[in-house]
Amino acid sequence: PYTTLFRSSYVLNGGTNNANNPSSYTIESEAITLAAPSKKGYTFNGWTPAGTIANGSTGEKTFTASWDANEVEYYVYYYEGSNILWVEIRTADAGTTPTLTAASYKTFEGYTKPTASTTCPEIEEGKICKVEWYSKTSYSLTFKNGDTVVKTTSIAYDTEITSTYIPTAPTADGKTFDGWDKAIPERMPAKDVTLNAKWSNNQYKITYTNTKW
Repeated sequence: PYTTLFRSSYVLNGGTNNANNPSSYTIESEAITLAAPSKKGYTFNGWTPAGTIANGSTGEKTFTASWDANEVEYYVYYYEGSNILWVEIRTADAGTTPTLTAASYKTFEGYTKPTASTTCPEIEEGKICKVEWYSKTSYSLTFKNGDTVVKTTSIAYDTEITSTYIPTAPTADGKTFDGWDKAIPERMPAKDVTLNAKWSNNQYKITYTNTKW
């Protein structure tokens, strides 16, 4: 005799079905207990209706999977332009879209944080969330001669200090310029720098001439 084949279908809500779960059954099938599907970052929380098909059942069956979100790790990439400053590991529930505020951003010496918040994409294990628009902070490079400012320039952090930023050696009557009181940095540090002129007094020879002999 002809045996009717009934369809069994699954609403997985982003999960992957177990290969052992049948796509059909008949009234003569032995009792079936559905296996758990899988979903990255989630724990399976059962089928609706209950995941069994009793012997002697008829009609099409649809089973819907429910899930509990796990706390998973994701990565926050901090950018200054195309330059990755740091990669930080954070945690959040899978499926959420956490918003990172400026107050929670990592602080980097020599860089200014962006002020805008960042909404991450939907989180799964290993997801990348990008925090962009860090900028280099500028600091003052100042050359002084006593109380007089010879030259001052605002320079972005880590910029190479070339001759453009260095003034011509100052001059003073009766004195020789002996350089600056500290070494000129090769690159701009994350702080203001002030250099003061050093001087040595010139020595002059005194010659006496006796014109009466």
